[in-house]
Amino acid sequence: MVLTLVGGASLGGVAALVLFIISTATDYWMQYRYSGNAANQGLWRFCINRKCHAHTLTVAFWDATRAFMLLSVLGCFAGVLLGITASKRPRSRRVRTGGIALLLSGFLALLALAIYTGMTVNFFGKRYS
Repeated sequence: MVLTLVGGASLGGVAALVLFIISTATDYWMQYRYSGNAANQGLWRFCINRKCHAHTLTVAFWDATRAFMLLSVLGCFAGVLLGITASKRPRSRRVRTGGIALLLSGFLALLALAIYTGMTVNFFGKRYS
């Protein structure tokens, strides 16, 4: 019974890892209209009318969001790796450490999303009022 729980948790961790990587790399964190054209932006670049460019502004909250998302991906990877290696000995410390790493990874991702959401509304509200 315990072995199936560790296997299921590892499978959930792999799914979370894939989704963390996709969400960190994607350019669709925010979608809006800019001068009548469809625009979107992510953590690394912005796109206007399907032409993408690197961010030219260095804004602290983007850097903080990037850092927290990258730490989240690394923590999730460590949790998955610990969970997979502990599948032969389900009562080892690796299971608990992997679970803690996955929980910490989720917390870091929520922190990144909170920073991005709160500061983006504040930043763009002042810039494009």
